Amino acid sequence: SEYEDKPKAIVVTNAIPMSNFDDCAACIMAGGVVAWAHDKIPSGKKDRHGFSVQLKKAGGHSVAGRSVRFNPDGCSYDNSWDDDWAQGPNFPDDQPPGSVWMPREWVDDFCRNGDTWGLFGIAGLQPMDPAISTAYLM
Repeated sequence: SEYEDKPKAIVVTNAIPMSNFDDCAACIMAGGVVAWAHDKIPSGKKDRHGFSVQLKKAGGHSVAGRSVRFNPDGCSYDNSWDDDWAQGPNFPDDQPPGSVWMPREWVDDFCRNGDTWGLFGIAGLQPMDPAISTAYLM
């Protein structure tokens, strides 16, 4: 099928294990993308600041984080479904579509209890809009 060759066409030149929020924030600010594999997922319902309101148990899921924010601290959880998955306000207005913010504590939990990597030098993958990595200094 058309999808069988896709994984072979994507190359990551550097994958660095992430151990906490600070590692993830540094990765994103340096132009990388954070990849999480975990048995929990944030709900798609957002509070007034764009943060997920609940962390739910799931059978296992892998997603990317390409944005970081400070005050309050958080990393984006960019879903793999569609832009309508996340419901609620975007904060800031250009928050990536279909994403929620995960607070520092959840990011630390994902890094401690899952499989979290900072990825650099990704070739063969079309960049998403907005730009792949964004840092918001609030």
